[in-house]
Amino acid sequence: MYRKSFPACTVKGSLAPVPYGHMVLHGAVPEKCTSCKHLFEGSCTRALDDVEDYQSLDYGPCTVNGPCTPVPMPDTSNRILFVPEKCQACTNLTRDTIRGYICNENISTWRSFPRSLDWGEWHPIHLPMGIQQKIIATDEVLNEIAAKRKAQAVVLLKSLYVGLSTAAAIQCVDIFAERLNSRGTVSE
Repeated sequence: MYRKSFPACTVKGSLAPVPYGHMVLHGAVPEKCTSCKHLFEGSCTRALDDVEDYQSLDYGPCTVNGPCTPVPMPDTSNRILFVPEKCQACTNLTRDTIRGYICNENISTWRSFPRSLDWGEWHPIHLPMGIQQKIIATDEVLNEIAAKRKAQAVVLLKSLYVGLSTAAAIQCVDIFAERLNSRGTVSE
């Protein structure tokens, strides 16, 4: 689920919960988000063009200490979702049908706008990318693309999206490569 957390929020301000509502959703969001131009329906638009999806709000660190390296978790939609290693056995980790894995720490405060997972000091080598909110490239896929190992990137992408055809995977890898190249992060 790190694709919804990166790029990390750079807005400074209070993380104190402030009441917030959108249509039938009610709860709270971090105070710093209430005056930010990227707040949209309880999510963040800071990387909408690159990720092609809303980002999680920044709730600050959680109270659980431990390693934040991504570990795979099962998902019912035939894809693999990643969570920080410290969250894997945490009682606050919950599977949400819309958001994937979320943190239920202080859920009575945040309610309809639950905490995102805390990735600590870990960050992906490449910023996440998406294609029409359906195919999301993990850091591992982007590393293969950046190293110009297209075949390995295709195999990885197909393993993440069971049923994705080889032709579709190649097309996705080509799009991701073009975007990485425009960022200047593809190996020569």
